[in-house]
Amino acid sequence: MLYLSRIQFATRHNEVLAEVHDCCCVHQRLLQAFPDGTTTTARADYGVLYRLDGRGQVLVQSHITPDWTRLPARLLHHVEMKDVNPRFVAGQRIRFQITANPTRRVTHSADHDSRRVPLLASEDQRDWWRRQSERAGLATQTVRLRVDPSATGWHRTQRRVEVHRVTYGGLAQVTDPDALMLALRQGIGHEKAYGCGLLSLARATEED
Repeated sequence: MLYLSRIQFATRHNEVLAEVHDCCCVHQRLLQAFPDGTTTTARADYGVLYRLDGRGQVLVQSHITPDWTRLPARLLHHVEMKDVNPRFVAGQRIRFQITANPTRRVTHSADHDSRRVPLLASEDQRDWWRRQSERAGLATQTVRLRVDPSATGWHRTQRRVEVHRVTYGGLAQVTDPDALMLALRQGIGHEKAYGCGLLSLARATEED
């Protein structure tokens, strides 16, 4: 079972709008709806994934029911929740959408230090999704991508955070239902704490 929440933050208030524009602040606020939300493992423990959809609207997925009354009332304009129990079969055609952080790891030969760097070329971004989707039990048939503004914020250690984001959408065929379910529950890629990795799926129609 998964739980989906669609939240509309009260962005008509400037102080709330400022929080929504800080990805670290959004992460901290969303985790307040879960037990022990201040721990470093809370997001993974409760399977919290989210995506900013439009002006101040957030889609949140979790493994347990969140309690949005834990958040200050001034932050929230509207909240909708539902539980879903998805099932997939091999060969099924689906529509997908995901905002992700496509990166590659580079290593400096001098000190053997490695870090992740964003993929900026469109071809590299498409190749990244092809690899990730295959691992997630999907054979992508069509894909479109949109480079989104980077998510930025300030970590509680006073470190500035900047997350490169690309939104992918299109059609795919299910090749491995178990792998797809795992990807759905755990998310895809890095920077899940900052609004990346939530995979949204819907049954394809005849028009697709």
